[in-house]
Amino acid sequence: MTAPALKKTPPLPPSFDPRRMILWSVILVVFVGTLGYAAYMAGPSSYGGFDVALTVTAEPVHIPMTGETAGQVKLTATLQNKTAKAKTVHAPAPCKFFRWLLIDDQGAIVQAKVEETCDPLLTELALEPGNAKTHEEQLTLDTTRLKAGALYRFVVEFWGQRGLLVVRTSS
Repeated sequence: MTAPALKKTPPLPPSFDPRRMILWSVILVVFVGTLGYAAYMAGPSSYGGFDVALTVTAEPVHIPMTGETAGQVKLTATLQNKTAKAKTVHAPAPCKFFRWLLIDDQGAIVQAKVEETCDPLLTELALEPGNAKTHEEQLTLDTTRLKAGALYRFVVEFWGQRGLLVVRTSS
């Protein structure tokens, strides 16, 4: 008894050529590896910066709407160098190192810091490794522009770094 003859399988289309698949796999691995290496060498500061952190706090967190402290809030911005090297941060002018906006839930500007006029000289601040620079500013917000019990966002710029803080008005 003889074994049945095996049928030849049809040839694979050119797109399934194993050599071509291996070549494209190698090209893809090299491309992804190159991107990863470039991102690693550039470091996080070239993507918006994790080296200098801005923390913004408000006291009180609930903005009072009535009483003698109506609309009063103390904003505190702290800029910290989280690297092992000294970092330099910039402000567009000596009077513009600290700016803020108050934005409602629709994205409309409710109130902002009054712009001061001063010489437009680029101002620098050197932060040593691990050191922090803090600025406090007492604000009196116009309560006629605010809604009771609503959420608002403070957008704060301190030495060129931006931070965000969500606050609520008292009911």
